[in-house]
Amino acid sequence: MKIAHISDIHYSKSWMFLRDMLEECIDMVNQEGPDVVVITGDVTDYGLGQSSKGSRWN
Repeated sequence: MKIAHISDIHYSKSWMFLRDMLEECIDMVNQEGPDVVVITGDVTDYGLGQSSKGSRWN
């Protein structure tokens, strides 16, 4: 079983969030063809519901 681990994405609508870098990371993970993808750490910058609006998880 192949497991991919992504940590501390810090999704936000701030200019500091590098969406292109996240998309590149997702592409790299997908190329590896994992059986499971685990996302841990800080998914958003502040952990507030409003900071995840617009993400695929919300």
